[in-house]
Amino acid sequence: MGVKIDLLEVLRQKDRLSDVNTEMVSTLAKVDSEMNNCCTNLTGGGTALEVSVASLNNTISSVAEKLKKAVPVLVEFMDTQMQSYKVSLEEANAELQDLISVLKGNYAEDGTITNSGRLITSDMRADATINDSGSYSSGKNNYTTLENKIGSETEWNNLNECFYYFKEKGLSDEQIAGILGNACQESGFVLDIKNPTSTSKGLFQWLDSRYPSDWSLETQLDHAWNEMQGTPCGGNISSVVDSLSSKTTVADATNTFAVFFEGASKRNNETGAMYVPDLSFRTNFANTIYAYIKDNLT
Repeated sequence: MGVKIDLLEVLRQKDRLSDVNTEMVSTLAKVDSEMNNCCTNLTGGGTALEVSVASLNNTISSVAEKLKKAVPVLVEFMDTQMQSYKVSLEEANAELQDLISVLKGNYAEDGTITNSGRLITSDMRADATINDSGSYSSGKNNYTTLENKIGSETEWNNLNECFYYFKEKGLSDEQIAGILGNACQESGFVLDIKNPTSTSKGLFQWLDSRYPSDWSLETQLDHAWNEMQGTPCGGNISSVVDSLSSKTTVADATNTFAVFFEGASKRNNETGAMYVPDLSFRTNFANTIYAYIKDNLT
């Protein structure tokens, strides 16, 4: 059974929302510009104040982007009702519930930005303390390598979700950066990417003998975590997790995951001895991801 919609009231509300959206975007743009000016005027090359202002500026930019996506959802809903003139109670309820989900997916009750509908709690955020300053500096200086590798917003969101997943498991930011540096090298965070010359597929490029049950992000992360309780690629360690837990630098975490999870070690054809090849690409990605974590996920 349909319920009549007051077209004039819907129109007034739609116009009001449009005005609010325009004013909000304009205001946030001004704030962003002022923060950029503030960052430019600050001197000292990485003082605590400069880093803090830069982090705040990134947060404001992120809020602006999410608001620009969230508010038009309601505007579009109102516009749909103007076109149809009436809607069933069930349809209206469904639309409103979808809108609530979108808004909750972008913001927590305390105003904290969330990721893909997931509340970012204090124990899931990166520790703002930079324990590996060498990796952080290197990552900042080579940040474009990460931007060139990750192709879309979807892949950036996958990176974020991977960070929160392993953070919930109790790993440090340095250890997580090592894992994600490998994932970046293997797949660029494209979930179903496949190597054209082998059976390697997915986030960590599993061979078919180790495939997860499906290629969703959640399944792949759970599968990886289960494998990390052992040594899928062999080695004289109790498990990948145990070995990672003792690593305090991004480079050490990257190498550990590369050798014992990804199977990056090779055998010398002449001597038969095992050795670890050049892992600089993985380490470079890990460093840039470490800088990204510290600058954007704190």
